[in-house]
Amino acid sequence: MKPSSLLGVLLDYLEILDEDNPQPADVQLSKFYRERRFLGSKDRRFVGDAAYSFLRYRHRGEKRWDLWKQRNGLNPNEEGRTLHMGALFAIAEDGFFPWNASALADAGATYAAAVGGGWTEVLERIRIKNFLNEKDWPSESIERLACELSLPPWLAQCLVEQRGESEVEELGKALLQIAPVDIRVNLSSIEREVVRADLEKKYQAEVDFTPLSTRGLRVNNRINFRQFLSRNKGWAEVQDEGSQLAAIATEVQPGSSVIDACAGGGGKTLALADLVNGKGKFHVCDIDASKLQKLLNRADPIGFRSLTPHQISPDGELPPSLPSKADLVVCDVPCSGLGSLRRNPDLKTRYTLEDIERFSEIQSEILRRFSERVGPGGSLVYITCSILAQENEEIVEKFLESNPDFEAYTPEIAQDLPEACLQGDWIRLDPITSGTDGFFVAHLKKEGGEE
Repeated sequence: MKPSSLLGVLLDYLEILDEDNPQPADVQLSKFYRERRFLGSKDRRFVGDAAYSFLRYRHRGEKRWDLWKQRNGLNPNEEGRTLHMGALFAIAEDGFFPWNASALADAGATYAAAVGGGWTEVLERIRIKNFLNEKDWPSESIERLACELSLPPWLAQCLVEQRGESEVEELGKALLQIAPVDIRVNLSSIEREVVRADLEKKYQAEVDFTPLSTRGLRVNNRINFRQFLSRNKGWAEVQDEGSQLAAIATEVQPGSSVIDACAGGGGKTLALADLVNGKGKFHVCDIDASKLQKLLNRADPIGFRSLTPHQISPDGELPPSLPSKADLVVCDVPCSGLGSLRRNPDLKTRYTLEDIERFSEIQSEILRRFSERVGPGGSLVYITCSILAQENEEIVEKFLESNPDFEAYTPEIAQDLPEACLQGDWIRLDPITSGTDGFFVAHLKKEGGEE
């Protein structure tokens, strides 16, 4: 496909992303491909790579483009299919796009006559080497940092207040990288070495053992994961190493009764069950009955029969079918997901500070409701895939203040993690401390039980 045609397809997809749609960017991209069967594999790869470059660097590109326009007194007609052109030019000029700015301008020239409104002059200026310079950066320090790291200013401000500017700079750069693809092997069914050998022999995969999780493999090149998983049902699940570590940190024990308060798709539920070879009683909860059914379907090939589903309401009393007391209650709560920005850069534009405050209220309420189901001497484990204190430390500290019968506890896995992952009794994972997605784990013990 010609570059100008590829650019047109890319702009089509970026328009779709700006629509009010709760589906993640990768889900929308899969649908986009299905509706455009004419795209070959190389075309799909370009559109996917280019789209994710845009999503990762969108804030940076849009800000620098606006400053460049102001400096040059230009105001091209940016609407419809060309709404994102300017940001793409800035991203390409900074070296984060599959094409350089001049090549992108060549492809964009096809649209110049139809677009009008100053684009012809713009395209000519973009072909000049280094058309962006130091003047095309925000002057205020936080805005400059946010622009460099391609973060919304509110998020950059929050992170600087919580971690300091130097750490945020390192973290922000790490969050712009492409995340590795990790899988969790179901060791209750098969050995890691067998799965690794199959991936290498049949799929020409480049595979390493995950550095921290004893149950994971890291695939370093592109393979057909859908085919691998469908051919080998029950062998493995695609799951970031950080998520695997969060499950291990629960210290689930064989034969114990477990309540998973927010089972969702069931990734951690299945990880917990695998840790004890399915030996235990797992009560999985969610407000969405269809998610619970999908979880049971995923568990079936592995042979886990000890999962009991419970559909719950968003508020009010928990269902009477749920055990009144359990050995372990896991609250893997709904959150912003900002710890997964390497995989889901579209989250940068999905949430605001007001959304974080809304999540915090939901998280506190879930922790309160399900803490009542922890038996004497049992454990309550709070997990998020967020990097913000508002969803992590602040929630747990507030809970402990009003629940003196619980105390923070450092799980044994902490001794095998890099020291930077430990924040007092909390475990905080992210790309710079552990090389994983961002996760927060708080393990709380309830008083009582055997001495």
